[in-house]
Amino acid sequence: MDKSDRPSVNRGRWSENDKLRLLGYLAENLRNYEEFKVNGARVAERIAVEVLGGRRTGEAVRGQWESLKRKYHTTSLRLRSTGEGQRDDVEKWRSIKLGWLDDMCPHYELIDDILQRCQ
Repeated sequence: MDKSDRPSVNRGRWSENDKLRLLGYLAENLRNYEEFKVNGARVAERIAVEVLGGRRTGEAVRGQWESLKRKYHTTSLRLRSTGEGQRDDVEKWRSIKLGWLDDMCPHYELIDDILQRCQ
């Protein structure tokens, strides 16, 4: 494959759609994330090609996942320190999400689902 046949790799900011594709793949079934944890580089390359259509490199996939997890952990720490992490009160949780959580980590619940299933 010569250089002109390869898809162009985007080195800029990740689109919301690409972030959701990555998270959707990891959330799709438990095995996807478990395999990513064990064989990160190989699986990230596969995600880059199969899920993101070659627009990203495997290294970029791994970097984006680490960035998303950092935002999640920072947000999680704030939730625990303020006692706001309880989701039993639907109205209060909605207020927290609209008030600051979605700005800080818009994919909090999806990442939480991925990480909680694999503990």
